[in-house]
Amino acid sequence: MAQVWQVSVWDFFWIIGLILIVSRLFRKKPTGVITTSKNKHLFTTVVGEVITEYIQRTSDNSLEPVLKQNDSTYEDILVIFPGNPGIVDIYDHFVETLSKDFKTNSYCIIAVGLAGHTLNHTIRNLGHVYNLEQQIQSRINIIKHIRNLYPKARISLAGHSVGGYLCLQMLSRCDVHIHKVFMLYATIQNMYQTKNAVMYDGIFKNGIRQVLVGFAHLISILVPSFILDFIVNIARSDDDVSKPFLSKFLNYNTLSNVIHLAMSEFEQIRELSERDINILKQRRKDIYYIFGRDDGWVPLTHVDALDKLIEHDQDAKKQHFVVGLQHNTRHAFVIFKKDVDVVSKFITDRM
Repeated sequence: MAQVWQVSVWDFFWIIGLILIVSRLFRKKPTGVITTSKNKHLFTTVVGEVITEYIQRTSDNSLEPVLKQNDSTYEDILVIFPGNPGIVDIYDHFVETLSKDFKTNSYCIIAVGLAGHTLNHTIRNLGHVYNLEQQIQSRINIIKHIRNLYPKARISLAGHSVGGYLCLQMLSRCDVHIHKVFMLYATIQNMYQTKNAVMYDGIFKNGIRQVLVGFAHLISILVPSFILDFIVNIARSDDDVSKPFLSKFLNYNTLSNVIHLAMSEFEQIRELSERDINILKQRRKDIYYIFGRDDGWVPLTHVDALDKLIEHDQDAKKQHFVVGLQHNTRHAFVIFKKDVDVVSKFITDRM
């Protein structure tokens, strides 16, 4: 008697996911980099065989891509590493605000998206997901690339959330000198213990991530991007300055990278290593921290532990180690006008 092939719900979603991947691969054969944005400050290049998407502002208002060979020179370069999701479009208003607040006359601000967190792909990296270590290596290549382009510039870093962890790794693993570092709600230790990590880890490990990724990509295929962006515009509050980026976030490749990186963060960001501790102490005068008072990713217990570890004197602590400014800024500060203004001033006053 012939056997009946039984398909579970999870098998069904696996099949749907596979179909979506195949459809993504063969929908269009890209011959180079596919660019998607109309933002005149958003550029795409390839650094170390990784598609790199970045937003820039410069003191001379240049619209020439700063990560490609050009004749520009800058005294100060501030490189921003985003959190997860590392879709760089989210940081456009932050970069614009920083540019208005900057106090030096010759500067370049570059917010560099995370590897894989973009719609711009080539055949080589389409469908590839990047873990935390691969993100670190990609950042090292970018910083070295910037140093080669601008050998005399002072390079400073600002890292938001896991971007702060990437900044810490640049200090210990990249042979380019970093002038100053700004840790913005940085998740640099014991991330797996936080209440947000526990919640998301439980969701993703129970197999729901395949459903989320497949369903999200299905929406992005069936629903035009202008409708998704319209929905976002209606839903966001008056203080919310995030520009529509939902069509990027719902992309199969992007969302796969977001979830894969999150799982990698939970597994790898544990106790600070001896090397990291030494770096934080040795460079204490060059590193500035800002934290919120109620942060599901960086609880105050982590803040207090880091404070004791660094051993700032009282005068230095006021300048270098800040918990809340003017009001309780949020972990996702980058999408709120008031929070962006506070964090921008925090950085530019110390540059």
